[in-house]
Amino acid sequence: MKLKRITAAALAAIMMTVTAGSVSAVDMDIVYEAGGYSNKEIKLMNKINTMLANHDQSTLDISSYDLSFDEFEDLYGTVVFNHPEYYYVSMVSAKLEYKTKKHVLKFTPIYTRSSAYAKKMSKEIEAEADRIIAGIDSRMTDPEKVLYIHDAIVGLCDYYEGSTGNIGRSIHSTLVGKSSVCVGYALTFQYFMDRLDIPCICITNEDHIWNMVQIDGNWYHVDTTWDDMNSESPNFVMHDMVLLSEYALDTSAVQHSKWRYGMVADSPKFDDMFWNESTSKINYLNGYWYYNTFSGFYRYSFKTKKAERIFTKSSVWHPGGKALYVSFGKNIIVGDTIWFSTDKDVYRYDPASGQTKLMCSLQLTGNDQIYELDVKGSDLLVYYSDDFEKAKKHVKKFPLKVSSAESSGKMAIEVESDSTTFTLSWNDSIVAEKYYIYRYDKKAKKAALIYKTIDSSVTFRKNADQDNYMYAVKVLTAEGLSDYSEWKTV
Repeated sequence: MKLKRITAAALAAIMMTVTAGSVSAVDMDIVYEAGGYSNKEIKLMNKINTMLANHDQSTLDISSYDLSFDEFEDLYGTVVFNHPEYYYVSMVSAKLEYKTKKHVLKFTPIYTRSSAYAKKMSKEIEAEADRIIAGIDSRMTDPEKVLYIHDAIVGLCDYYEGSTGNIGRSIHSTLVGKSSVCVGYALTFQYFMDRLDIPCICITNEDHIWNMVQIDGNWYHVDTTWDDMNSESPNFVMHDMVLLSEYALDTSAVQHSKWRYGMVADSPKFDDMFWNESTSKINYLNGYWYYNTFSGFYRYSFKTKKAERIFTKSSVWHPGGKALYVSFGKNIIVGDTIWFSTDKDVYRYDPASGQTKLMCSLQLTGNDQIYELDVKGSDLLVYYSDDFEKAKKHVKKFPLKVSSAESSGKMAIEVESDSTTFTLSWNDSIVAEKYYIYRYDKKAKKAALIYKTIDSSVTFRKNADQDNYMYAVKVLTAEGLSDYSEWKTV
């Protein structure tokens, strides 16, 4: 009796198609047909599939199938890499008994986790997957869902190859461990496509594995691994490999050439899309996709198939002192608004009013520039650095809630005046949507709203009876209108 270890490299060479969950997005008959398997071989693969699904640790006698080692390796790999929910099955080894390599006698699967622990892992996977899927709007089309899942995976996971076993090679390592190699990225993308009922397969060559998805009868390439270029910045998301045809695919690169199986991607429909310009996560809010480019901040509607420029500013980043004419600007959703960054400033866009407001300006020096935005608790975190490979080198924190002084009417107001005018000024609040200026008439004993502004200062002409008036400010935020600030005379 001999014991043979199936290597990771050997298995990688026979990956074909991936499905997940109880319902397969790709009919297994298609998989079997693509592989050219006989009815007898399909029967064996179904037996192996049943064993793995039930965490069966018994030994299967396969001597009657008259399979060589290479032939069995192909069958087993097809089963394992067709089921990303088998994250508890070793993807790099299995036990085989044989007399010679031309005749395998018995097979015993190797499991990396116990059945009880696998159930715990399943709950962890489902919790994270449910959180991501909760962000999908019922109005989204299939291409929008593909874009959303692509950006979610790339933003969530860091590329890293584990040193042993299944580490970095499963949907659990991708979704829960948040670290994986291309196998985990591809399996996870397929897992989500399956849950969303979008046909999807995995294709492979000797160096790499990625996905193809079917949209309206046409197949397209998607590679979440290839679009994950910076683990320091979760919102740094490339879009070079989203719904590509074979005409746009760079087959000169060894990673995307000579794949073994796959459909023909001959539709160029999505080869020149808005996302090609974006190197940051593209966020969805109420029917629009918001994204940064080198020339400004935009939003796109799949319904109208039009892009709309919201803000114009060309920012040049200098990672390592070298000018790059690409955008490292980021955007995040805060409530019903979109916050986005340029190289040194952070703005807020309110879709309801169509207004854009400068929220904070970082007085950065040298090559320091903004590379990342995040929200934790009630604070906006603005990360800046002189190198995008170390995007979170420095951070500045800004409160996203109105301060107690602003809400309780203790916000300080400064007054400057000359012979004809006076100026009221105050500290700008990062969450202020607008400031309301009030004037109190001492004789009438009545306060009235006299002006609204998004700025943190306002200038008025003096009245003849100026001593009769006092002035105060209220702050309008998403939570409502604050109390009066302190009252000031001129």
